[in-house]
Amino acid sequence: MKKKIRYRVGDIVTIPLPNKSYAYGKIFHDSTIGIYKLVTKIIEPVEKVMAREIAFYSGFFDTKILNSDWSIIGSQPFENDEAVWPSPKYIQDILNPEKYRIYYKGTMRPATETEIQGLEKAIMYKPESLESKIIAELLQDQESRVSPPDN
Repeated sequence: MKKKIRYRVGDIVTIPLPNKSYAYGKIFHDSTIGIYKLVTKIIEPVEKVMAREIAFYSGFFDTKILNSDWSIIGSQPFENDEAVWPSPKYIQDILNPEKYRIYYKGTMRPATETEIQGLEKAIMYKPESLESKIIAELLQDQESRVSPPDN
């Protein structure tokens, strides 16, 4: 049985992908992970990962961190208390798709369609679904295609 892992905001994790490559994420408040714009064939040093920008943020379930399928390779402190929070997201009402709310720093407020323009939709992903999203988002982007190891 695998040992349960404790993690903290600011930790950097490797995310093994089905195509035998690795993506990387940084843990934020509110069950959010920032996915770096980097996919590699081998696990890279955390310094190389942190040098890349974050491609997107996503809500996620932490089961693969807790059971060690996603490994913590380091930690990067945030510049300030504001930076630990992901950017605002919007939620669209399931029963009434004309109603919206904005979620930010643990609170929700009603919003108009105009106010949500430019915001990402809040979605919580199971680990397997997040891995699929990473492949779809990052491997279509020429800059973040699987990087060969440095020689």
